Amino acid sequence: ILVLAHGFHGEGYDQFRAAFKAVADVYPTGYGFGLTILESTHLQKVVDQITSQGAKTIVLFPATTALNSGMVRQWEYALNFRDDFAYTAVDKINTDAEMVWAPGPIPHPLSGEILRDHAEALSKDPSNEMVIITGHGPQRKADNDRELEILQRHADYIKEEVGFYAVRPRNV
Repeated sequence: ILVLAHGFHGEGYDQFRAAFKAVADVYPTGYGFGLTILESTHLQKVVDQITSQGAKTIVLFPATTALNSGMVRQWEYALNFRDDFAYTAVDKINTDAEMVWAPGPIPHPLSGEILRDHAEALSKDPSNEMVIITGHGPQRKADNDRELEILQRHADYIKEEVGFYAVRPRNV
């Protein structure tokens, strides 16, 4: 497993790794933090580490709220899933392992359930409250529109399930 993320520090990094502990205890797992804008050597090191542990297939898991973004397109470029880069040309990852791109977590219905549970736990009077779901957001308007469509599905679900006055998605 190669988990791709923008990056974390301190307590956030510890929490992030703890979330993947059960998987990492069973499968060779590495973390590729960063946008891969100027270089890809950190990804190559992680891929080499995973394959040195015997992995023949590497599942790439983008742990991001912005699946339609330059960040993801740059990872796809560096990991040989596309020919055009999003930011700059970097060295492409070299491996004999099969690379499989997994879907990110945000479109999955479980993400909506997690958001619902959190909003409901904070709520005092749902019918008089508005929930705003805020995502990181991409750089391009077309990408943002696709991201907001995903978040809108969760917003509609949360509003229907809990009965909030309004639930609105936004991106930074």
